[in-house]
Amino acid sequence: LSAAAPLPLYLVQTALDDAVINAAVVRADHVPAFPTNRLCATPHLTDPAQLLRADWLEPVVGGPDGILIGHRIDEGHEIYVLADPDVIDNHGMASGNAALAVALIDRARHGGPVIFDETIHGFSTVPAGRLRLLLARPFLAATLDVLLACGLVLWTGARRFGATLPRPSALRPGKLALIDNITDLLLDTGQQGDLLRRYVSVTIDDVAARLHAPELADGEARAAWIARAETERGMTRDAATIAAAARNFSKSRRNDLAARFAVAEAAYLWKQEMLDGAAGTGRRGGGDPRGNPQGGGGAGRRDRPDADEPAGGRPRAA
Repeated sequence: LSAAAPLPLYLVQTALDDAVINAAVVRADHVPAFPTNRLCATPHLTDPAQLLRADWLEPVVGGPDGILIGHRIDEGHEIYVLADPDVIDNHGMASGNAALAVALIDRARHGGPVIFDETIHGFSTVPAGRLRLLLARPFLAATLDVLLACGLVLWTGARRFGATLPRPSALRPGKLALIDNITDLLLDTGQQGDLLRRYVSVTIDDVAARLHAPELADGEARAAWIARAETERGMTRDAATIAAAARNFSKSRRNDLAARFAVAEAAYLWKQEMLDGAAGTGRRGGGDPRGNPQGGGGAGRRDRPDADEPAGGRPRAA
């Protein structure tokens, strides 16, 4: 401790009054002498020394300036009053008061135990027993944490109430879910243009095969044959325009799905018109103008009588 200053005198007097000790606090401006010293140890006090004046205290260490250590028996209780705390302070013991402090404690305890009450500094008493210690501060918080963790473990390991809910299936049953999944995969590849070109090409080849087009090595000759067939049937669409649109999309990197689907639908309708006749001009065979999605059932009607139409040309009753 580098420096110590005394508290105001009225605070010390208030402490005496709270302890119901009828005494007055005085401070000597010189080194006091203590002719009465029953502890046989010389006190070393700092300036100014703090002393007491009280007629009802028996001086243990005292002198004409006042009492340093007083003693009194009150209703069977033995009371010692120390006026100046430097005698038992840490820095006061370093000044040579250790022997005086030990002598004072030995005189007051009469061979019994010594208890230092530190509750004024925020300390609390330690409960007896380990179980009580777990329920006392500061261990109470840790105990509650352990109990909470055990409760959570028991809760997670307990049985459920009722049956376990079934997990939803990763894929929906049926063909539509499979088609949707394949469509998503095709869209993710980013090759819609190439798929459109191949679809149009396969559609034109299928129509040529169903109409028994001659096997020509020259692609232009086959295209001319298909154009003549379109003229004979009064087509509203032509394969050359549809194929050119598909090739343009196959070279483009645009993500215009609506336009691509429009070209694919035009190829689909062109195939139905080629096989079943142009819409609005009558049909050979009486089938749906869109026909089977793959064009089935319409090709044979070009080369043989209708299955539902007799030789005379009138349809039979259904």
